Amino acid sequence: MNIKFNSLFTGINEHIKKKAMVFYGPNIGKIDDCINSVVSLKRKHQKIDIIYKYSDELKSGEIKNVIHQNNSLDLFGNMTVIVLRLFNEKLSKEIIDSLDSIQQNNGLKIIIRAEQLGVKSILRKYFEKTEDLLIVPCYEESVFEKKKYIEDFFKRERISVTESFITTLSDHLSNDRLEIREELNKIQLLTE
Repeated sequence: MNIKFNSLFTGINEHIKKKAMVFYGPNIGKIDDCINSVVSLKRKHQKIDIIYKYSDELKSGEIKNVIHQNNSLDLFGNMTVIVLRLFNEKLSKEIIDSLDSIQQNNGLKIIIRAEQLGVKSILRKYFEKTEDLLIVPCYEESVFEKKKYIEDFFKRERISVTESFITTLSDHLSNDRLEIREELNKIQLLTE
């Protein structure tokens, strides 16, 4: 199932029930926000163990083994979240085959982080057409998203700024959330 970035947060309690999720696109900051939101919400409801894997470190067959070994709650009843950083699509077929063996709500959640998935990507097509899977494209910030993100940051940090300052700042910052966050953190340091 393909949803928009903002839709993830409006229905996050329903979306985190999916057995696997893909967050992809050029906006690494948005991808990280998605992953952090899913993980922190899962942590609110139960204890979880997180396993980070990188596709360039895995050999053929390893992803299937990792998924099989963590396909149920551990001895203490903890759920496992596998965060897979996908650098290329060599493992796509193996990932898809492994996902078919996972039962819904069995104690395993898979999160795939990919910078680029082309329109013809088999992994992307599979996630888009499968109802119990979720895929979220994370593209550059729109003008509205950027202003809202900046505004929320200043509210959260209790820094008083004018609307014109937010607009000017928004016009001068890039459209990548990670870069925006870094620049806002610099401003925060200067205000302390």
